[in-house]
Amino acid sequence: MEALDRCGGGRDDAAAEAEAGKPVKVVLYIDFICPVCLRFEETYNEALTSLRNEGKITMEYRPLGFLDRQSSTNYSSRSANAAACVADTAPDKYGEYVNVLFENQPAEGGAGLSDDKLKSLASDIGADINSCVDDKTFRPYVKYSTELAANTGITGTPTVFIDGKQWDGATDLNAEIQAAIDAKA
Repeated sequence: MEALDRCGGGRDDAAAEAEAGKPVKVVLYIDFICPVCLRFEETYNEALTSLRNEGKITMEYRPLGFLDRQSSTNYSSRSANAAACVADTAPDKYGEYVNVLFENQPAEGGAGLSDDKLKSLASDIGADINSCVDDKTFRPYVKYSTELAANTGITGTPTVFIDGKQWDGATDLNAEIQAAIDAKA
């Protein structure tokens, strides 16, 4: 498999290794306007979702505002805020909303989806985030998370950790995750 380019670069010390016998912990740092993140999702989402549904892994998406400069309206932070709103108000809809945001990914360099569109996409899957988006409830959290990621060495998205070990993007992610699962068996 070819090396996965990033919207930036990447490194992190923050992801902790999961305990033996527990599901493998997969942490994904993403940006909803990042075209490489979209390609990552198209390539790996189905396999990751299947492993999650089987209880073999846990998946934690950490949306960042890295690419705000690639949008005239800070779309990265606005969409990350909307995703946090869904996680807060309808956590069972979060994974579906992440998928919807990638399915509706705008091109870099434009305004991105409007707040009204972010709200309607959530409404379409049964999550009411209207006041949360209007109030920018999680924008401070998004800013903090983005700064924390940058301060711990993450310089691009997607950045993926498997039980605390950063995936290099050059090897087969599915094989890396399976090796981690086998090591815990």
